[in-house]
Amino acid sequence: MSNFKIKLAISMGDPNGIGPEVILKNLKIATDVSCPVIFGHFITFKEVASIIGTDISEIRLLDSSKDIDTESTDIQFVNTTDYPYPIFENSVQSSLSQFESLKKAVDAIKDGQLEAIATAPVSKDMINRVHKGFSGHTEYLANRCGLKNDDVTMVFATDKLIVGLITTHLPITELPQTITTWRYERTTKHVIEIAAALNSVKRPKIAIAGFNPHAGEDGLLGKEEIDIIIPFCKNFNKETAEISGPIPADAVFRDAFNGKYHAVVSAYHDQALIALKLSGFGGAVNITQGLDFIRTSPDHGTAYDIARKNIADSLPMKNAIITAARLVNHKKQSV
Repeated sequence: MSNFKIKLAISMGDPNGIGPEVILKNLKIATDVSCPVIFGHFITFKEVASIIGTDISEIRLLDSSKDIDTESTDIQFVNTTDYPYPIFENSVQSSLSQFESLKKAVDAIKDGQLEAIATAPVSKDMINRVHKGFSGHTEYLANRCGLKNDDVTMVFATDKLIVGLITTHLPITELPQTITTWRYERTTKHVIEIAAALNSVKRPKIAIAGFNPHAGEDGLLGKEEIDIIIPFCKNFNKETAEISGPIPADAVFRDAFNGKYHAVVSAYHDQALIALKLSGFGGAVNITQGLDFIRTSPDHGTAYDIARKNIADSLPMKNAIITAARLVNHKKQSV
């Protein structure tokens, strides 16, 4: 089956950040691979378009998600906030806009109008001012799908490396308690799905990084490998992937960069992110795997200091849009 244009939601994120700019710079690629519907504050979007010199005259402005034309190939924009001025500061309007943009984009997906979402960055602190308990896209999206935070996996992908995290944002002191067989099963399953889709292979090569230095040195430097990781690797279903590990983290990422593995399962956040950012910071795509739908995002934040200066790098958002299309297409072709 040939690739087709997916029905893609794009949430604008924080209107005071670089979200509007990086979306504007990727309108062409968005229409090349998808039928895009942008969710955000249109007056801000229009003003940023004027600042950076982007023509948006052909964008169809909608008052509500109910007005989305699911058969259209035009760029459609759902205005999610009625505030009559551009939002160029941290304010209640900024908080409301970024949360409503995300919420209404997900609503459209859950209603079957759209298939996937590429999210521009938000400020968790600002959203918390109007929606208490918001801790990030990943947790919010899991909740919207009726899942626990631990049911989904944060996966990062560059052209050199795919890495999935057993845990995300936890203190180092709490990490040993998180090393469980169940978490390795969940993360490895999700990493296999992404590696197979992005590399077009049926049985990807997956490396499992060790938790302790030197992968525990036969128990001398820690027991997690002996108690959990080695038995997991031995017992994993070899029909779905070729599993290797545990491999010391200082070696496994080097080998993955050199093409020995399609992806790495990492034990914790910084173990993965240091290697990832050395391999391709700025171009990495954050994928939330395990949801009912595809979600991707660029690997940067709101970048208030460069907003509206026409200098924001649009490559991460481009990669997020393209990756969303590739994952949806692979999912369709696998049915």
